Amino acid sequence: MPDSPRVVDQDDPCRLITAAEAQAVIGMPVLDGEPITFGESGPYGSAYSCSYRAVDETAGNTVITVSVLGTGYPREEWEQAEREEDVTEVDGIGDIAFFYPYDEAMDVLVEGVWLQAKLVGVHEAVTVEALSEICSRAIDRI
Repeated sequence: MPDSPRVVDQDDPCRLITAAEAQAVIGMPVLDGEPITFGESGPYGSAYSCSYRAVDETAGNTVITVSVLGTGYPREEWEQAEREEDVTEVDGIGDIAFFYPYDEAMDVLVEGVWLQAKLVGVHEAVTVEALSEICSRAIDRI
């Protein structure tokens, strides 16, 4: 664990995932990314995200969102809060990661930064591999 948390630049939340990467996961063309900055989120700093929505919504709302939900989280505290029934710990990504199949989401802790990738409305089964790839790319861009 580093002495201080990773410094996070939140000027461009959509740098976490590109439109091409979002399209590859969703399986259809996407609109421009929608950045959101939430401001201070308590003792762990600001949160921000970027969402990509499918161009064709005739089949329903299809969105991928990648978020940084705070920085400076102590691993033990974060891990205890994240462990639930029916979650899968995922090796090889960040310091620790969990996949939530019922929520189509992956939460990752890397050097105190809480990263989340979430899919809504994807009709094929959401794979751990797809979310792991998105999170790995986002980690490189934090």
